[in-house]
Amino acid sequence: MMIYQVRHKTHFRYAFPVSFARCNLRLKPVEWAGQTLENYKLELSPSARITGTRPIGYLGNVTRMVMEKKSRELDIESSFRIRVDRPTPVPGSGDPTIGEISTISRTTLDLGVESPANYIFPSQSIPLSSEITAWCSEHLDARRGIVEAGPRSPHASTTASNMMVAPPQSIRVRPRLSRSGRAFARISRRS
Repeated sequence: MMIYQVRHKTHFRYAFPVSFARCNLRLKPVEWAGQTLENYKLELSPSARITGTRPIGYLGNVTRMVMEKKSRELDIESSFRIRVDRPTPVPGSGDPTIGEISTISRTTLDLGVESPANYIFPSQSIPLSSEITAWCSEHLDARRGIVEAGPRSPHASTTASNMMVAPPQSIRVRPRLSRSGRAFARISRRS
């Protein structure tokens, strides 16, 4: 069993006072088999209106935050304690391959919250990145066993373990203001 105590802080600093900002926060962990959320706290400064936390169409919780007072800064701090108590999978010769799992995932009709359909199709909002695709392709040989390829497995090769680390030039999020004074974030690759 492992107990994780996690604190996450995001700080926005705007060039000009923002009169309105809305954020969909995905900071509250989900509970599922072998994973129990013991406590969770969300703090916002300046204070903002929270419209509730709810499950979404896949494994996750979304909290909608709306800041309606003029401010040049916004701090979002989330902290939680979670207990993980489940066996670590050990690779075996009979494990399905990445290719077999890929085929099963693309043909399932299940649309439940744990369904692979929630994760395998491209987003209409985020364009595919050839750099990220190339980086992932090095680790995802279709003949490789699915458990051995898992980045959390203590039995995974050094190369597979490196999958947990994003490419250093991955993304940058830059808060911006629209002409109406509303905040939005521009996401781009770092140069």
